Amino acid sequence: KIKGLSMSASVSHVADLGRQSVEQARETRRKIEIECSQKQEELRELVGVRYKDFIEAADTIAAMGIKAQDILSIASTLGELSSKLVSVSCDLETVDHGQNTQDLANKARDIFEITNASEKINASLDAGHFVDAAMILRRARATLKALVKVPTPGTSRWLAHPYVHFKARSLLSAKLSTEVVSSAEEYL
Repeated sequence: KIKGLSMSASVSHVADLGRQSVEQARETRRKIEIECSQKQEELRELVGVRYKDFIEAADTIAAMGIKAQDILSIASTLGELSSKLVSVSCDLETVDHGQNTQDLANKARDIFEITNASEKINASLDAGHFVDAAMILRRARATLKALVKVPTPGTSRWLAHPYVHFKARSLLSAKLSTEVVSSAEEYL
């Protein structure tokens, strides 16, 4: 309801016109026109404010979308570079320590699995695949424990790398386990 506008009052004005003199009818018409113009002005102001809010929100949302695309692009590039770095490191480790290529490839795969586990877990949770998320978490934690239990110079260097170290620590956090469990409980 717009402030001061009463539909029944306007209808009663129209009904009263038949009983009023010409002068009274003109006065009633003038009052109704003033009321209408005031209500039109209020409506214009309201629409203007809402439109301005909408435009400001649209600009903010568009800017957020651009930033999100930039972040995803950077994250994708970082993942690719990390994979290449693991691969090159394994090649260098083979030359330095003469380890067998299959063992190095397995360790590189394990480190890659650890660094990508949180993204896979989040994707599984978003898709409602809670068992998959739990399995990915368990497998990544077991892989990390195995790498720490029997370290090689190459894996030790990789586990000390800030990015890999951060990803490994996030796997061991209780928060991630709680998130997987609470998501499953919410679903059930």
